[in-house]
Amino acid sequence: MNETDRASRLTGNRETSRRRYLLGAGTALGSLGLVSGASGRAAGATGYETITVGAGETYRKSLSDDETWENKLIDITAPGAGYRITASANNFEIRNIGIRGRWDHDPGSQAFVVYVPNAGATGRIENCYVGDGATGTDPGGLFVHRKHRGTLTVDRFTVQGMGDNGIYASAPGYGGASNGGQGDVHIRNSYAANNRSSGFRLGSSGSTIENSSMWGNDRGLWCLFDHVRATNCDMGDNGIDVRVGSGSQEAGGPYGELTVDSCRYGTTQIERSQNAIYGSSLGSPRRRGPADVGAPASAEAAARGAPVTGDENETTPDRNVHTLDVAGQFAYRVEVSGEIRPADGHTRWLTEGESYGDDWAEWWLSGSDSARTVWEFTGEITSLEIDDHDGTTELRTLAVDGEELDHGEYVDTGPHRLDVAGQFAYRVEVSGEIRPVDAHAKWLNEGEAYGDDWAEWWLSGSDSARTVWEFTGEITNLDVDDYDGVTDVRTLAVDGEPIDEV
Repeated sequence: MNETDRASRLTGNRETSRRRYLLGAGTALGSLGLVSGASGRAAGATGYETITVGAGETYRKSLSDDETWENKLIDITAPGAGYRITASANNFEIRNIGIRGRWDHDPGSQAFVVYVPNAGATGRIENCYVGDGATGTDPGGLFVHRKHRGTLTVDRFTVQGMGDNGIYASAPGYGGASNGGQGDVHIRNSYAANNRSSGFRLGSSGSTIENSSMWGNDRGLWCLFDHVRATNCDMGDNGIDVRVGSGSQEAGGPYGELTVDSCRYGTTQIERSQNAIYGSSLGSPRRRGPADVGAPASAEAAARGAPVTGDENETTPDRNVHTLDVAGQFAYRVEVSGEIRPADGHTRWLTEGESYGDDWAEWWLSGSDSARTVWEFTGEITSLEIDDHDGTTELRTLAVDGEELDHGEYVDTGPHRLDVAGQFAYRVEVSGEIRPVDAHAKWLNEGEAYGDDWAEWWLSGSDSARTVWEFTGEITNLDVDDYDGVTDVRTLAVDGEPIDEV
């Protein structure tokens, strides 16, 4: 038998290589210790005001000191409609604001600009949705002006598909104390996806970002200047997940330093040797959506004061959205108790009805460097089957919410080895195929000592009485008997591990 035939036999066919695992309710996901939810106020209003902006018009709102502005739905669905929200104020609050409609023109400037002029004052922005996107290179979601000197907290902010940064908050640290206001910015429980430049951009000493998710942006988290801390954040599927510093950064700084704590990310970029990242990633980022971090998933939900997804008329929290991340070369089918669909950035390769339906997905990976798909699902995985694709099964990634599953539970990692030595007769049967390793094959005849899925032979008891078999699948039967009146088992092991006689 040539090497090609042997490799084919040991790999096994599709029927023998497939192993199916049914996961009981709560088993697969509950054991992973998922983190979801948020802190702070979640809901408070029962109604909101809708501000409909006419075609070609711009709605304008400017806040003063100590002003609170809340529960507004700004509708910019009309052609050329826009808004301009500004706050150059101390101790202001903006909360429960939703922007409905895609910004369809380039305003040439930022549309949502804030700063706190006094060092001892505060500003707060919470439960806002700027998530329907923009068509041009402007605007971003939120811009913090370089004159910011106080403390700004942004809590539960959703920003998606904008032409500039999701939250552009590095300007206060620009040029050091002689130029920027050096006010600190704190982002919490927020979500940024598919924004140009970056999801969240910070750059003033003492600024922080906590329990937030950045997905599919040009850059996930960008620390431009000074010392910033990130805690319990996920940065994934971005052009660059974490960037520190800038390629055009002036000599002498100020340089950026980022400390990460309990964060998950992949790619990093550090510009100039004076910039630095302290700490390391916990592993693969979890695809956490708005509801998972506590941010609103629609303009209406934000205006109501309830961070929910799903039916716009409902006021109860939506179910958590989980991710299944697969990469390598294999075919697979997954079934869930809720719903499943490809994550943003992967939908263009997959056709609903062909590769996935309401509660199932069935597809394959080619093995190339880019062979990776991320699925979003609700509920639990009830079934997961792994099979070969084009004769190969290679699992590079098989992860739920960033937690790698045990690959051995889903594929046969064989061929395995059965090692026997001593003086005894034996018969072994396997669910796949079996044959002697090359060094022992010359002593054994196919059809006499072994067949496709069985081997039956004996050992004489001499010092050299040893045989090694390779097999796929599992041992389904193993009988040990005496040979020439003696049963002396010196070795009986699978993959180096002794086994009990069957």
